[in-house]
Amino acid sequence: DGNFLVSIDNVLVSKFTPGSKTASLVAGLGASTADGIQATSAQFSFLSGLATDTVGNIYVADRSRNCVRRIGVNGVMNTYAGTCGTSGAAVDNVAATSSFLYYPLNVFYHTATNSQYIVDTGNYRIRMDNVATNIITTVMGSTLGNTIGVAATSVALFAPNDVWVSPSGVIFVADRGNYRVVRANSPSALVTLFAG
Repeated sequence: DGNFLVSIDNVLVSKFTPGSKTASLVAGLGASTADGIQATSAQFSFLSGLATDTVGNIYVADRSRNCVRRIGVNGVMNTYAGTCGTSGAAVDNVAATSSFLYYPLNVFYHTATNSQYIVDTGNYRIRMDNVATNIITTVMGSTLGNTIGVAATSVALFAPNDVWVSPSGVIFVADRGNYRVVRANSPSALVTLFAG
């Protein structure tokens, strides 16, 4: 159904259709940051990550505004996680829009669990939000540092910038500041070094 691209100036989302040389605007180019508007009328601060779910919703990490926005299949944009315009410490087991993010760099959609994984870089954590319940939790990370061999939710990370989760739920995190990739089989499992 096409491929999505965050523009080089990080304020637009475009869709490219295979075999076509043209792109259509999906989001950006507007002046409003409000929820409930058409995404093409929206203004973003600095987009840095994008994911789509099985229904066709688009999730974008607006890192400078410290939130993740969702663009529905009807083109309407709403805040999905975080409090747009405000950074803060991670709060778990609450609605994602009642929690805070700090410089979220990326998002990854996990089909098997219908969950969004959010790279909450400034909080040194990977957060998981179940799309059906919209409850957010931490699945890896706790504070700034460099540790290994501890539970995923206790490990110290340094500027994580990407996450990938296998179909069976194994979590891989690019821990950029520590020049490594770490993995854990679950939030309670021990973190091991995968690369670096």
